[in-house]
Amino acid sequence: MAIDFPASPALNDEFVAGGITYVFNGTGWTIKGGSAVDDWVNTTGDTMTGDLIINKDRPLLDLSSTAADPANVVHGTVNGAHRWALALGNGSPESTGACWTNSCWDRAPLAAGCSTGSL
Repeated sequence: MAIDFPASPALNDEFVAGGITYVFNGTGWTIKGGSAVDDWVNTTGDTMTGDLIINKDRPLLDLSSTAADPANVVHGTVNGAHRWALALGNGSPESTGACWTNSCWDRAPLAAGCSTGSL
């Protein structure tokens, strides 16, 4: 959800969007009663320390690579050790018209290459 803040706010002006009250501090907008840094995830990248839960009808997680040979990968890590990966396609077109042919599931010591069906 994009927030359209007022263009010329005065010091301590309040603005409500999405049930959250923001206060203008003279330089930018902060969340009223919260810490400006810890109350959201940065769109340019961030580390979350809590769970991400999508609770709605038909939830969607969209991994959209902008690279010429994209690698949309979800990793699972336990105590700093890589435990599994789900690679969702690459830059190559699907050769058979079927989806998932350029995807794989990898969990040490087992790996499944979906394009070949082999383990």
